[in-house]
Amino acid sequence: LIIPGNFPTGCMTICLAFFKTNDPKIYDELNCVRSWNEFSMFHNDRLQSAIKGLQKNHSDVVIIYGDYYAALTSILKHASSLGFEEAELLKACCGSGANDYNFDFGKQCGSKEASVCSNPNKRVSWDGVHLTEHAYQLMADWLLKHIMNTTTLFENNGRIPLGISVALSRNVKISPKKSSKYILEEVQTSTAYHVEQAVPDSKGRTCRTKKIREEDRKVA
Repeated sequence: LIIPGNFPTGCMTICLAFFKTNDPKIYDELNCVRSWNEFSMFHNDRLQSAIKGLQKNHSDVVIIYGDYYAALTSILKHASSLGFEEAELLKACCGSGANDYNFDFGKQCGSKEASVCSNPNKRVSWDGVHLTEHAYQLMADWLLKHIMNTTTLFENNGRIPLGISVALSRNVKISPKKSSKYILEEVQTSTAYHVEQAVPDSKGRTCRTKKIREEDRKVA
């Protein structure tokens, strides 16, 4: 079970447009609204504390925190190397606002006045509220890599655990085994990482691993 944290809300275009000001103290190093990001971090800290308590009370279930905050800020910090236009990084691709963020609360994406940028893959924000497909894909890659790098998952009642299901959703070919335990481990290289599936030996005690290669999306 993955419980997602909050985004860095101060970096969302709708928030930036609403709180736009000439006071530089309002913004952090990512040019996001500092106070809203601090509030998101406060929320996420409390959420992680609650998850620890929930995990303690339900030891038969693997509960994972999905760090949306770190995933998106990582993309923003490495925007240039990921192909985004830094000058218009947080500007909505689809919108009609005659302002720095191309966002107008009364003329949002879908209205007659709205237009769409020529290349959405160079923007993080799609319509001021949602991210572009490219940004979401990079976030998903970041989350998958970090979850697989830190988590040991156990099979319950014959069900394939989350990590295997996620890998399957990414078209990684894994043949399910009748094992009581699966271990997912990320082995980083310069060009790829591996998913390791643990299966018991003939006596059901020790484990062998099968490596499946998949391209690394190179999100730090």
